[in-house]
Amino acid sequence: SLAWLWLLQGRKTLSETLVRSLPPPEEIPRDRYWLSTITVLAEIATLSGSRENALRLRELMRPFADHLVPVGIGVSFWGTAARTLGLLEERLGFLEDARSHLEQAVETSGRIGALAWQAEAQIELAEFALRHNIPEIPAYELLAEARATSESRGFPALAQRAMHRPRIRVLGGFEVVSLCGTRAEWTSRKARQLLKMLVAARGVPVAREVLMDVLWPGEAPAALSNRFSVTVNVIRRALDPGRMRPTQHHVVTEGDSIRLDTAHVDIDLERFLALARRQDETGRL
Repeated sequence: SLAWLWLLQGRKTLSETLVRSLPPPEEIPRDRYWLSTITVLAEIATLSGSRENALRLRELMRPFADHLVPVGIGVSFWGTAARTLGLLEERLGFLEDARSHLEQAVETSGRIGALAWQAEAQIELAEFALRHNIPEIPAYELLAEARATSESRGFPALAQRAMHRPRIRVLGGFEVVSLCGTRAEWTSRKARQLLKMLVAARGVPVAREVLMDVLWPGEAPAALSNRFSVTVNVIRRALDPGRMRPTQHHVVTEGDSIRLDTAHVDIDLERFLALARRQDETGRL
């Protein structure tokens, strides 16, 4: 558990060192703590560690996919084993199995009335569908239901996670759908052009002067500061018209550079490239 917490805090080296000090997963005693221990190790493996270790943990967890994960004597529970297994299988490239187990996590949580687990599983399934462009999974309906449940039941962190990410489509045409689910109506051609350049940079910071030179060729950068700031604000309003996120959440200005935070925006090109990388690494889509 400490290794898992360290990993979530960004202390990856410490986490990996601690995990390496543990016995192999197959040698962990099969007592009442076994399933929760294996589940925590699998949670870690979704983010860090070797593929070989992740495969071993998957094989250990698969027989328990329909179980709840008890903590200690079972007074409290971690959640469904299916959710963790699904995320682990996604990391390994077993996308059909991952989808099946994430859907199982939603169904199991709903059947037993565990609304927080159900909302979390709905979010995970929706994000999985968006990452892999699976249109038959109603991702935005799942997010809307998870958000409604979380707000009515007082789960603020889950309600935040369930908010739509702005969507940017560049393959086959350029389109932006805001955080609120509305299509952006552009009042500035320069802002639209600037957003395209930021998407093309793929999250890498770009110097303001470089962008200014493309947008207003031949004009002195010193005279363009206000115009550039207005253009950036037009993009921010297009992505988040209700100002529901912090100013720097989607478009980040850092000193004399600017970038699009691709972790907070759903870009079809990024999803396509991620699928291509996964096929190269695993030989399977």
